[in-house]
Amino acid sequence: MRISGFIAALPTLVAGFLLSLLLCGPSAAAEGKLAQISLQKVFNQSAKVKAIVEEIKKIQNDATAKMNTLAAEVSNAEQQLKEGQEKLGKEDKEKAEAELKKKKEDLRTEQETAKIKVGFKQKSAQNVVNSQIKEALEKIAQEEGYTVVLQSDAIVFSKDVPDLTEKVAKALDALPLPEGLLKP
Repeated sequence: MRISGFIAALPTLVAGFLLSLLLCGPSAAAEGKLAQISLQKVFNQSAKVKAIVEEIKKIQNDATAKMNTLAAEVSNAEQQLKEGQEKLGKEDKEKAEAELKKKKEDLRTEQETAKIKVGFKQKSAQNVVNSQIKEALEKIAQEEGYTVVLQSDAIVFSKDVPDLTEKVAKALDALPLPEGLLKP
């Protein structure tokens, strides 16, 4: 699962922070208490994120199984129509063609429904996880007195900068999920 919205905004936030350091001078940087976090590691360590990913995979697998069944029905109907082309009367041929058309429409509908369902579940989960990560991170940063928390991937060099990744992953897992998020 890609949580790209939150991650995509981080370079802008980091650039803004670095620009403010340049504009305010080194004394402002010295007053701040810095920490770092790896969001990718939070996602990888979080049992909550793993459960959400598994739920989305289940939805995808169920939809794929249903689409495979429908695709097989379409294929069988095409084969039967092809084989019976000469044997079928006009009325039976039209009926078989109508059934084939309906099966193809059912398959397309199922594909579209699955795409929408998975997309909605991913977006909902992404919004919840992003919000809860932010909530957990802000709480930990405030409790421990950090004024700035940077994405560790954006840090070129750091010495003795505390890493809040594990604490945030644990805090994220402790927060409740909205009801229904892990139900298809």
